[in-house]
Amino acid sequence: MHFLVHVNPHNAEVRQSMKYCPNFCRRPAAIGLLLFFTLLNVHSIFAQGAEKAVSLPAAWKIVREKNYSVQELQNRIQQAQQEISILKTQFLPVVAVRQLYNYVSKVAQVEVPIPLPGVNPFTIQAGVKNQYDMAILIKQPVFTGFRTRNLVLAGTEQKRIWQLQKTILLHKLYLQTGQLYYAIQLNVLEQRVLVQSIQRAGDQLENVRNLFRAHQAIQFDTLEVANRRLAIQNQLKKLKNFHQILLGKFRFLLNISESISSPDITANSLKLKVKSQAFYEQLALKNRPEIQQLTGVQRAQSFRKKAIRSAFFPQIYANAAYHYARPGVNFFKNQWMKYATIGVNAQWQLWNWGQTRHQMEKSELEIQRIGLQRLQLQNQIRQEIVEACQYLQNAKEQILLQKKLVLQERKRFNLIKNKYAQGLATNTDVSSAEKALTTAELLLQKDKIDWFHYRLQLDYAAGVIGQK
Repeated sequence: MHFLVHVNPHNAEVRQSMKYCPNFCRRPAAIGLLLFFTLLNVHSIFAQGAEKAVSLPAAWKIVREKNYSVQELQNRIQQAQQEISILKTQFLPVVAVRQLYNYVSKVAQVEVPIPLPGVNPFTIQAGVKNQYDMAILIKQPVFTGFRTRNLVLAGTEQKRIWQLQKTILLHKLYLQTGQLYYAIQLNVLEQRVLVQSIQRAGDQLENVRNLFRAHQAIQFDTLEVANRRLAIQNQLKKLKNFHQILLGKFRFLLNISESISSPDITANSLKLKVKSQAFYEQLALKNRPEIQQLTGVQRAQSFRKKAIRSAFFPQIYANAAYHYARPGVNFFKNQWMKYATIGVNAQWQLWNWGQTRHQMEKSELEIQRIGLQRLQLQNQIRQEIVEACQYLQNAKEQILLQKKLVLQERKRFNLIKNKYAQGLATNTDVSSAEKALTTAELLLQKDKIDWFHYRLQLDYAAGVIGQK
């Protein structure tokens, strides 16, 4: 049986192992090391292939579909719709069936005088002791002071309030998802910078060792570079471990169990352009769901106030019934009979010690309180937009300056590296330049991710987060 092992020359660890082992193919230990890194590389390839790359819009879609809190609010929206259907039934007539039985222990006796001499009057029994009545009743509201209409409108606004509450929750989840998404991106970008730093330190370590073998450098120089390379490796290991923690949080937020990863952020996706603050303020007034929700609460409270005011109007109902009773309308005949009744019932409450008036005043105060809360929210949103725009402008300036700094630090590192090869610079100078370059590159990646974070905050403040 033969095995074909493919060595990836682009793997940094394999390449460094080959550099430090000149007689690589003739050393059993080196062959074992090569096999170990090769298998590690193969495992990494299969592990990456098993992961599913999830973009930020795809993550937002998963949140919409699988988040339990979103599903709970959707259930509340359905309940609000059912409440509207219940209120609308008050416009329709109510049909009922009534069965009645009464036992009267004593009924009235009516004496009928006879105008003849010597003839006594006789007595007629007015009613019966056992009374039965079976009826079909219909009750139709005619006028209730627009109470039902206002309650239906208030219920409609309440449904819209729950819909806006769902949008508010989604926007918060979008913001959390985006922040975590970009935290993962920053972790990956920092890992790449450290990998390049380890490669530079490895190259420097190989040069110092060659000089040490040629008695042109001291052992301290090799130890200094090796220690720095080891420190960067430890830092990279911490980033990798933290990367797994971030992915676990990401899966938990999305409510999924499969392995996922985030695609790389390309340079083309970084567009350092922001419109004016006034534009985003107008956008927020139009799209921010919190403002729309408070407006809906005000409208719902206004309709409830009108429903309370309906008590000042007469309540008029039309009634109709079909009876099958014994006795019915004729109490003198103990027999079953059929008859119908039609009538109008009007009730007007004239005095209840100011209860209705106080309830209306309470509703008006609640409307005013919500209005003040809405003004406060508008000021808060305006401040959020101002801060986000300022942060974005600062991040833009930092990115442009940091790009120049990275180019200068890279030129400085190459210059000192060449001087070191000519014996005009020390190993400490090379390590210092390499460290400065790594720090500048890490800050550049952080500034880029900060731009995405602040852009996300601005979209959230303007109420357009999650939209294309």
